Amino acid sequence: MLLRPVMQVALEAAAGIVAIANANMEKAIRVISVERGIDPRAFALFSFGGAGGMHAVEMAAHLGMSMVIAPRNAGVLSAFGLLMSVSIKDYTKSLMKSDAQVTLPGLEAEFRVLEARSRRDMEQDGFDASDLILERSLDCRYLGQSYEIDVPFRKARSLGQAFLENFHRRHARLYSYRHDRRPVEIVNLRVETRGETRKPGEPAVAERPAGGLLGEIRRTLPLGDPVPLLDARALADPLVAGVHQRLEVLVGDHALGNVHPGSGDLGPQ
Repeated sequence: MLLRPVMQVALEAAAGIVAIANANMEKAIRVISVERGIDPRAFALFSFGGAGGMHAVEMAAHLGMSMVIAPRNAGVLSAFGLLMSVSIKDYTKSLMKSDAQVTLPGLEAEFRVLEARSRRDMEQDGFDASDLILERSLDCRYLGQSYEIDVPFRKARSLGQAFLENFHRRHARLYSYRHDRRPVEIVNLRVETRGETRKPGEPAVAERPAGGLLGEIRRTLPLGDPVPLLDARALADPLVAGVHQRLEVLVGDHALGNVHPGSGDLGPQ
């Protein structure tokens, strides 16, 4: 009911909603690129998700990007990523002791408690012990500092070999100085546990047949009137269609021109 006073035509209202969504996503891209000194025009825009193709071309045009990559099966890309991802659980215990107040056997005992807990939790999630990878680390800082550096903890014969020397090196790399004689405070012990799973094979990609390059798209048909994907070069005139059957587009196909009203170009010129 609120839409009618603003936009009397349903298609105009829908287009306005898309434009607002595009503006919000474009702003997010500028935050991680332009505002960090990175020119988005030097990159390709990767489109994924069921509705990614509806937004990507117009956003690329506004950002001055000349290429949009739309992978096959883009609508299930997030689900595929979930299948390919690794299950990770992090465990932390506060310590707040200096290097002079700890011993290797004492740290080893603390880590074993965290690791036993992590194994129980991962087994409850269905992982076998052979599927687990555990990594130890310490949050360290020079005594009196208010920020820490995460440092791997290795089995060794001395504290220096286990983590101290690594901490000094990392501190020097990050802050350009190190104090080898200054007490080092251990703030937290950490255990990261990763559960490896069997990964599905990558789906087969069909090869693009000869003559499969799309012709120029000069204007868009009305919404709701999809047409099959055709080889424009077989027609007397370039293909006049902006809506196509997505599953018919193969890897390597390029569309030049508008894909929907207000869109920029898709693919290299």
